[in-house]
Amino acid sequence: MLPLNKALIVLLMVPALSACLSGSGSENSNNVETATRSTESARDSAAQPESSGNSSGMLPVKHDGLERRDVDGTVVSDDGTVIHYTVFLPDLEPNEAAPVVVHSHGYGGSRLTSLSPDEGDGEFIGDAPAEAAFLARENGAIVVSYDQRGFGESGGQVELMNPQKEGRDFINLLDRITREFEGFILRSADDRSPRVGTLGLSYGGGYQWMAGSIDDRVDAMVPLTTWYDLRFSLQPSDTSKNLWLFLLQAIGIPGSEGDQSEDIYTNFIRTVIPGVDTEEEFSNALTQHSLQAYCEGSNENPGGIPQADTLIIQGVADTLFNMNESLDAYECMRDAGRNTNLIVQRLGHIVPVAERTPGPSDGFATERFLQCGDEEYETSNLIHNFLDTRLRGKSNELSLPDTCMTLAGRDGITGEEIVRGGELFTPGDRILQPEDATDLLEPPNLDDSGNLPADYLERASPSMSIELFTAENDLNMAGVPEISLDIGTISPEEPTLFMGLKVSPEGGEGSTLIHNQVVPVVGKGAISQELAGVTFPLEAGDTVSLVVYTAHPLFVNHNEEAQTILNPITLSNMMIRMPLLD
Repeated sequence: MLPLNKALIVLLMVPALSACLSGSGSENSNNVETATRSTESARDSAAQPESSGNSSGMLPVKHDGLERRDVDGTVVSDDGTVIHYTVFLPDLEPNEAAPVVVHSHGYGGSRLTSLSPDEGDGEFIGDAPAEAAFLARENGAIVVSYDQRGFGESGGQVELMNPQKEGRDFINLLDRITREFEGFILRSADDRSPRVGTLGLSYGGGYQWMAGSIDDRVDAMVPLTTWYDLRFSLQPSDTSKNLWLFLLQAIGIPGSEGDQSEDIYTNFIRTVIPGVDTEEEFSNALTQHSLQAYCEGSNENPGGIPQADTLIIQGVADTLFNMNESLDAYECMRDAGRNTNLIVQRLGHIVPVAERTPGPSDGFATERFLQCGDEEYETSNLIHNFLDTRLRGKSNELSLPDTCMTLAGRDGITGEEIVRGGELFTPGDRILQPEDATDLLEPPNLDDSGNLPADYLERASPSMSIELFTAENDLNMAGVPEISLDIGTISPEEPTLFMGLKVSPEGGEGSTLIHNQVVPVVGKGAISQELAGVTFPLEAGDTVSLVVYTAHPLFVNHNEEAQTILNPITLSNMMIRMPLLD
């Protein structure tokens, strides 16, 4: 059971997290019929041929025009589950063809029941896909938003993107939409298939990998801040992110009104019991519900690597789905010959209170503007324009770098690849001495950028800081660091350590844990693995260190177990490779 002080902190986090992760349609309550058509002039400025399906290998359509309206509907999936959706029909001129753009929500949320423009003007945006859905309709797309099974008004039980359940729901939904609005839909001339795009964030990103893997009608996708391997996301190195699992249940149970599979209940609850692991069958199922299994050819479900053009947007400070996952997904898609772009921006899923961000919410945010080299993109517009150009066969009208990593206050770094490893540093051997870990009683005071003070965890648990280098001039850390080392202890138990990177400005005041990220390093003997990806601007005089903790608030149970460490832990033969760019 969680100590009382931790339980109180978690309960404080839940309301803020629920509002941000769920992507609830209730946040978009403006009547779209009266919304300002902010992109009308842009749409009208494009020359429309007599039949807009004629461009770039698209079939022409014949109809008398379509009036803008919203249509609620249901479709019955293979197992009898009723899926609820809302279709947002655009105004179409006679013979104007419309692509289909499908949206879905975050975990615990529900579909969009109205579309409205984003009226914010700050540095960050909470729900870029919802704004992009609005723009898509304004520019002549048929937009569909639907409740995932178990959430909103849809029936059935939540299965965490099971291709045999949520996958069949998507196929049946798309069948219904393309049949009901057949005469208005843009189609490819070569195979007469409808032009279909998808968007959404978090759980609404996960459905896209699943849909693209099993339905080759999906032509373009923009998965935002989502997983590559759900087992890795929730149990890196088989070490459960207890706090995230607890919070996901805290919003998932009310969001689904209890309609989650028994496996989810059983295994999510097991993770809050010290020393109790999830069932192996459930852990394996998490991977089976992920792109990773398709990429490695181990998925037992029908389907394969998606064929769709894909723009991946991920957050480097996302402690639920980190940058490494997006890079794995990008490399899988590119190696398979797919047209794929990756943008790593600064935020994402953030634990409320414990990791307060400078964004508009305490649970989720993305940058409103993405700086890639000397090009700046407004995130919602970019999502829409990517889908629109790819679906209409006009990819040449939007050229993007293969990869982009945004940096605070500097031009983003672009290139064909993102560096794994890099410059080698070999600090001397160290010994982590045992001591009692102090309980994490209060949330830390964060710095102005929302970063966790590195010395907070150093004070709260047995830990050490290992200096790697001091920057002689301004440079960028951008990529995925790698570490190899030997871990030794006379204890019969395999230690679990949490490793990250900290930066200390010249003078040593105000050290911060970079992106609030750590990874669990589990076991004894020779170990090699990646650290969490970084996109961090360094200034001359900044010192970068490896930090090693025996406790971390994301892994709550291990915070309790850290108090039982009785024997020294040796760290030897350390080799840390850092992605340093001028």
